[in-house]
Amino acid sequence: MRQQTKFWLALLVITTVCYFDFYLFGEGYSVRNVSAIIRQGGHLATLLVVMSSGYLAWKHHPMQWLKKLWMYSYIAGIIFIVTIGGIKTFTGILGEDFLEWVTTVRQFFCTPLPYLLVYMLSLIAKQREN
Repeated sequence: MRQQTKFWLALLVITTVCYFDFYLFGEGYSVRNVSAIIRQGGHLATLLVVMSSGYLAWKHHPMQWLKKLWMYSYIAGIIFIVTIGGIKTFTGILGEDFLEWVTTVRQFFCTPLPYLLVYMLSLIAKQREN
């Protein structure tokens, strides 16, 4: 499959999964009946699907550093979010402002924006090579 086709297919999958994450597990009024554990599991599943989709799109790209950048950033983001969630659950010492910021980090990774940023980096790097 051509790299451009992989890009568009992964973007479609990521956008669709992120939409359903926001719709089903978002912070809005409609999900207040969903338990916190199910919402957190849904967010984690979304992060894993987005990370996997991006990996498959960048897997055979000529610039392998893009794949590494993608994977390392998502792994670091997931570890950070899970660690903070564990600290919050077991100790409860974290303030609401900090937890709100962690939610913002999670929301960033649950959007197509990181994928588009890596794509833009690939275009810039390709242009600089030529």
